[in-house]
Amino acid sequence: MDFYKRGFGSVTTPTIAEALKSIRGTKIETIAPNNKQKCGTCKFYKPIGDGEYGGCVLWEKKAGRPMKVHTNWFCQGFKPNMRVANFGNAMQKAMLSDSRNVVPGDAPWSKLGEYGNNVKLQHGGKPFAIVNFGNSVKTNLRQGTHIPISDIFDVKSDGEKNGVWTIEVTSDVEEGYFDGMLKQANYQMRFTMVPQIYSARPLVVEWFATDEALYDKVGSGKERVRRNVNRKGYDYVPAGQVVDLTGLLFADVDRPAFAKEGTQNHRITRQMKFKVRCRHG
Repeated sequence: MDFYKRGFGSVTTPTIAEALKSIRGTKIETIAPNNKQKCGTCKFYKPIGDGEYGGCVLWEKKAGRPMKVHTNWFCQGFKPNMRVANFGNAMQKAMLSDSRNVVPGDAPWSKLGEYGNNVKLQHGGKPFAIVNFGNSVKTNLRQGTHIPISDIFDVKSDGEKNGVWTIEVTSDVEEGYFDGMLKQANYQMRFTMVPQIYSARPLVVEWFATDEALYDKVGSGKERVRRNVNRKGYDYVPAGQVVDLTGLLFADVDRPAFAKEGTQNHRITRQMKFKVRCRHG
């Protein structure tokens, strides 16, 4: 079974000088006509580093070179990012009516109908961010296969303490669980969940994960090896955008041919903690 680790290097945020130099000869303006039509809310904008500056897919294609723009700049090629536009009101309507910190259901910005969990981050009783577990899933199972995400991963919010919000995701599924779910004699299941977040404020998200790896020892058909694989990383989250976090949750399971029922090789994320804090204050 392929157990792999994902490494994360530091990302350098562009400077104002680099950005101004990169837009020479373009029609990008450094003053936006209003707060709704600006680079940060445009579909062509791609954040870099802490999200204050980013690239522009449109002008990179036109100019044939890397482009650095500020979130508050503007050009006539602006097209609203539908995952951002008017989402603040949608979040309020979807979440304010429910007093729970963890709300089952689809992400407010999605219409996929996936059943997952939304975690509200609140300050003074008002939500300012939502973290979704379940909207973005990658799997090798055939389309239409129902995956009970809420049964595989349990999500809870530990609330806020000293300006840090903590979310914990755990899994206690046992060997043989996926046999009953898939109803197959042998299989290779790959399941990766990508947490997504929307915030009205710039955030820093640190995450720490422990994956359990279970497999046959090399050269031995009977001895089993069980070990933990630790991962960690961080993400900068700009305000007003839906962002994929790099802290991924795995449930990769192999049921070899002719193996007895309940015997499997796997890599499952047993615990993941997210520590969230505001970038300013």
